[in-house]
Amino acid sequence: NISNTSDSSSAPSIATDSNDVVHVTWSELVGGTNFEIYYANSTDWSGTQTNISNTADLSLWPKLAVDSSDEVHVVWYENIGGTYYEVFHASSSNWTGTQTNVSNSAYWSIFPSLAIDSSDTVHIVWEEKIGAVSTIFYSNSTDWSATQAMISACPQSSFQPAIATDSSNTIHVVWRTDEAEIYYANSTDWAGTLANVSSSPLTSTTPAVILIDSAGGIRIIYQDYDDIYYVR
Repeated sequence: NISNTSDSSSAPSIATDSNDVVHVTWSELVGGTNFEIYYANSTDWSGTQTNISNTADLSLWPKLAVDSSDEVHVVWYENIGGTYYEVFHASSSNWTGTQTNVSNSAYWSIFPSLAIDSSDTVHIVWEEKIGAVSTIFYSNSTDWSATQAMISACPQSSFQPAIATDSSNTIHVVWRTDEAEIYYANSTDWAGTLANVSSSPLTSTTPAVILIDSAGGIRIIYQDYDDIYYVR
């Protein structure tokens, strides 16, 4: 039992480093009143347990990745003052000191996903709800503000993205639209590579999952009604 608490623990994310240390993050209902983002690793599950969001605001949906130096990166979204949500990033070199508001928006920035390329640049995508419309935004750690871009050029609302990088450091992203289709785009040309990969009359549900194989092949899985589909 990693969390080992009487409070509710949910939404875990996991990764391993070059020494096969297992790193885990999750959302913890602290004192029955507020969700915080917690982290622990397998060197000492109890001794390494840390509240990394450490805020009075609601913190949810953590995702974790490890870079080539074995630094751990976590993203999550946080309810600011009870009015809107922001996407935050922090890393294990200093959980508090590295905490950054990535989305920095007055809208609902939710459901982040992250990937790290061979240069240890951290790439993050999230759902940005502006009024009644949700779009997919992207940013990376070379400059969180300057690299921020809307990448879902499809006309429908877009939800809960997933991200992966390949050996050439191209960024690949999938998401679901409100017409229940799974879309894909990559960073060589976000608009030009946009494609509907499900093209189904049924209901493709979120979230899709994407990975890149050793030959650079794109592998996507998603749920379509009550079946699991695979696309390559």
